[in-house]
Amino acid sequence: MRKTTLILIFWIVFCFPTTVSAAFLSGESRVSLITCGPGTELYSIFGHTAIRICDPVLGIDRVYNYGTFDFNEPDFYPKFLRGYLNYFLTAGTWEDFEFTYRYEERDVFEQELLLNPEEREQVLVFLEENLLPENRRYLYDFVRDNCTTRVRDVLAKACTDSLDFGKPLGITWRKGLQNDLSDHPWTSLGINILLGFNTDQQLNVQQEMFLPDLLMQRIGETVRKGGNPYVATTHQLISGAVQPKPFFRYTPLLCSLILLAFSVYLIIREAKTSRYNPWFDRLCFGIIGLIGIVIAFMWFGSSHFATQNNMNILWAFPTHLIFAFFIRKKPTPIQIHYARFTLFLGIAFIFSAGLSIQRIPVEVFPLAVMLLLRAGNMLHRNR
Repeated sequence: MRKTTLILIFWIVFCFPTTVSAAFLSGESRVSLITCGPGTELYSIFGHTAIRICDPVLGIDRVYNYGTFDFNEPDFYPKFLRGYLNYFLTAGTWEDFEFTYRYEERDVFEQELLLNPEEREQVLVFLEENLLPENRRYLYDFVRDNCTTRVRDVLAKACTDSLDFGKPLGITWRKGLQNDLSDHPWTSLGINILLGFNTDQQLNVQQEMFLPDLLMQRIGETVRKGGNPYVATTHQLISGAVQPKPFFRYTPLLCSLILLAFSVYLIIREAKTSRYNPWFDRLCFGIIGLIGIVIAFMWFGSSHFATQNNMNILWAFPTHLIFAFFIRKKPTPIQIHYARFTLFLGIAFIFSAGLSIQRIPVEVFPLAVMLLLRAGNMLHRNR
């Protein structure tokens, strides 16, 4: 009878490869949290999270991945920038998953979870229901709803008793992101400039588990009701190549300080020679205006929660780009009025930074001071 049942199970599983029957998981089945280290591409710099379900009796070894997107989707890049790109759940064999990460030479860790048979089946049922075409897609948000937070929620729902995740680490979304960007100063600066003060709020325990490494750390420390551990074992399945830390001769802070020093030098030289060439002001206001346009677009033109309410727009104001085309050797009324407006924005920016409404990258302060000096120089030449 048992042999007949196993044959029937085998037929059901392998004749319908897109789904797995949760009702037949054996007592030797396992559910694991898979955490992958960062890759070299920008989209993989924060790592990846997946769920592995393995049942050696039934020959099941599948990986469920909430981090899939389709490059061929119409208007892919506009949707991605505006925050309207759908990600979706996919499932594949562990063999294919392992091959991919070995090829990319990335670390892969597995944490086997201490779930009872009912909970393991609940995880599988939920994932298989999510695989259905009408359920598999979701609107991606890179801090609140991503491949890691989806896995976090699946595991939390499956437990029949409460989980004790411990105390919050006291981090913010911004700090969590920056921890993974410490070796990428230019990328870090770009992301930091685009993040608004929504990302500077203190997170609760559940919110802190929004990145693969943070989820892995927290799950490893989690206990169940009665103090029982939540993780049975932790193994490093793939040891990736050691990524050399990039060497940056010119860091963002150094470059911004050089620009500030050069601006001061020009002001001193212009005062001594009474000669003014507008090329530097045009360049500075033009480039910073372009930055302001990107900030404004990500705030008002996208649905990204993390890029809204951004105080960086006070120093990188979008209309600086337009103003750059009106800068002349001899100050005009438009130039004078806009220089006063720039001073007002700069003072407002410094005041807001002092109130700690938003964490401002230190690299932008020399740029903000540079604009204040250039605007003040325009007013001084009009005397």
